[in-house]
Amino acid sequence: YIPELRGMGRRMPWTAGTFALSGLALTGVPPLIGFQSKWNILNAALRAADWAEWLGAAAIALSSVLACVYLLIPAIQQFFQPEEGSGTGLDPSWQMIIPFAVLVLCMTVPGLWSQPLYALLESAVSAY
Repeated sequence: YIPELRGMGRRMPWTAGTFALSGLALTGVPPLIGFQSKWNILNAALRAADWAEWLGAAAIALSSVLACVYLLIPAIQQFFQPEEGSGTGLDPSWQMIIPFAVLVLCMTVPGLWSQPLYALLESAVSAY
């Protein structure tokens, strides 16, 4: 239940931080990787003169707003609401923090440094 997440950001900062950053990436906040993909799709759709592409662009914008609502509300409760009850929760050990760190790198590095990835994908597509 979402109310049970209140205050978890203080007791489980790695877990809650990874959750919040993932939510921001899904909503398309720059410079995360979700922004890069949505920006490219929206640019291509808006350059097209067909109403179907414009409808797709509107659907992408709406999906960003909905993702913001359903992912950032729990994140806000984790960090900015007082704890509710005496729930327990501790961040996992280093065996789980390493995958969290890899996930954070996969969300931020391609968003900040996307040109090599685009070059690789363009060369792969041009081969066919």
